[in-house]
Amino acid sequence: MGRPVLKMIIEVDTRWNSTFNMLERLYQLREPVGAALASLKTDITPPTALEYEAVRDALDVLGPFRQATVELSGEKRVSASKVKSSLFMLNHAVTSKLEGLNSNLTKQLGDSLVRRVREQAVHLESISVMTMPTLLDPRFKKLGFLSQGKLQEAVSRLKSECATVIRSSGLQSASTNTPPAQLPASSEAGQSTNNSK
Repeated sequence: MGRPVLKMIIEVDTRWNSTFNMLERLYQLREPVGAALASLKTDITPPTALEYEAVRDALDVLGPFRQATVELSGEKRVSASKVKSSLFMLNHAVTSKLEGLNSNLTKQLGDSLVRRVREQAVHLESISVMTMPTLLDPRFKKLGFLSQGKLQEAVSRLKSECATVIRSSGLQSASTNTPPAQLPASSEAGQSTNNSK
């Protein structure tokens, strides 16, 4: 059909993005696939226009997840701040796509994904180890939080920890700046007479 020769992609159970790649290739080659299935003697029924529309919508909903997967897996060390902010961005991206979906099946998929992302984000917002890096990362700061309540908790916890560090460093510096205690005058006189002998 005058197109580049591309092979179909088969999904691998252990890699979710292989399912995305399979659907993407199927949608990309829908016309050649339809022509091939029509000319071959096979029991396989070609996908309908509604099914292709559902595939297109599913790719649209899953696209942000693929981008996040590529982004996070492409780094040797993923910072904790990027995990929460990725969930926040996934929530925003998928929520904004839900209104434009035509297929009920993909609307259910999108709703389910948004619910799971929010559950994970709320869970991570309760863990100090995950909230502090997000709050301290200059790229994200307060933008990486879904809940304003959890944001305020994280800010209060950070202020409290900073105050504790400042107090403890103030006590240490005060103890190192204190001059050594002076000896009483009688002992100084005794030392000077001992030194003169």
